Amino acid sequence: MILYIIGITASNIMGKQLLGLIEKITDRIPLIKTTYKIGQQLAVTLSLPEKQVFRRAVLVEYLKPGIWTIGFVTGTIIDRKNNDEKLLKVFIPTPPNPTSGTMVLVKESETRDPGWGVEEALKAIISAGIIGPGEIAK
Repeated sequence: MILYIIGITASNIMGKQLLGLIEKITDRIPLIKTTYKIGQQLAVTLSLPEKQVFRRAVLVEYLKPGIWTIGFVTGTIIDRKNNDEKLLKVFIPTPPNPTSGTMVLVKESETRDPGWGVEEALKAIISAGIIGPGEIAK
């Protein structure tokens, strides 16, 4: 039992020191530093207590007609003023950091289902469109 406790203590202390060393090294390399920080923020965001933060990926016309952007449905809300119409709460992330962005309320009929999973859409956002799906579903 004593050896087990010593092992856990040592691995936690050594693990923290190793992570600290990795962070110091990544802080000195500009591109790596940015990517590492984004990964940390994304991990914190996606590990929230809710079962699934992003329910599904959608395309939303944003800023002007004909310009589509990737958004993530985070829930629904009822618009009592418009005959109890159901609106989607859509989070539109800012590439390449998906932890910042804006939230919009849109009618479901004003969104398109691209046929992508949340992971595929996140890859496209983080990579600024370099990596990601090659087509939109019909």
